[in-house]
Amino acid sequence: MKKTMQLMLAACAVLSLWGCSSKAVSETTKAPAAASEESQKESNEPVDTKGLPPYTGESAVLRFGWWGNDERASLTNQVIERFMKAYPNIKITGEPNGGTADHFQIIDTQLQGNNAPDLIQLGGNYPDYIQYLTPLNDFLGKQLLIDTAGQFDQVALEAATLDGNLYAVSLGTNTLVLAYNKTLIESVGASVPDYNLTWDELIAYGKDLKTKLPDGVFPFVDNSTNQANYLSYYCQQEGTPLWTADEGGKSYLTPETSKKWIQLWADLRAEGLIPDADTTATYAETGADSSALVAGKAAIGMI
Repeated sequence: MKKTMQLMLAACAVLSLWGCSSKAVSETTKAPAAASEESQKESNEPVDTKGLPPYTGESAVLRFGWWGNDERASLTNQVIERFMKAYPNIKITGEPNGGTADHFQIIDTQLQGNNAPDLIQLGGNYPDYIQYLTPLNDFLGKQLLIDTAGQFDQVALEAATLDGNLYAVSLGTNTLVLAYNKTLIESVGASVPDYNLTWDELIAYGKDLKTKLPDGVFPFVDNSTNQANYLSYYCQQEGTPLWTADEGGKSYLTPETSKKWIQLWADLRAEGLIPDADTTATYAETGADSSALVAGKAAIGMI
């Protein structure tokens, strides 16, 4: 199976690294969003290639798969167009895959069929795909100009480095938070939650809030399946970290912690503090258009 280079976010600088041939686009791939007049105008502007590394390889066609809404697809396609103007011998075919669930289902199927894109957007789960990824170390300072602090925040490279190998290019970092709908909470006569609550304090707040919220609106989003973030924080607090660098990525998750986590959310659902299973299934929490928090069905959720 061919090696696939992975991007944590859309990174045009990396697209010059491979010259492998492209196979037909998967039938499950959604068509790129139509560009707006403004984006078309921008795509017609000349590209400044000063400072860009030269490409001396043969003509190449590469595929790039990512997740996200139509706005991300439009912006990513603009970046692709600008890249191809700077490197006319390289053609990039964009393959937006909708939400994260659809994206990874498509990517996993393509990998099994040896038909995956050359460039793939992943996230904190990139270690699960190590067998398909090519380390980028040899390209640093050459085609990939991100090896100095003046060019790129070196801290942003740490999350994409495993056992001394850089497997991804991150063009963005963020901080996860529990966001709350201030307007909704105050409209029912409740106070907004305090900062730095313990689990018990947060649940107690949710129980009080539930008595004020209208039927069909819940205190919390069901984030129980958010393993990469919510569960990892919980495990860290329990002294059984889910992700570590020990022995190449050892997990210290125990059956006891797993049971406590599952029971925590089962109790929240039983007490009506998170949506019922059917409502939860309706909101995949993969973006603003699939969020119970944004839809006003829950007052507090992780973003």
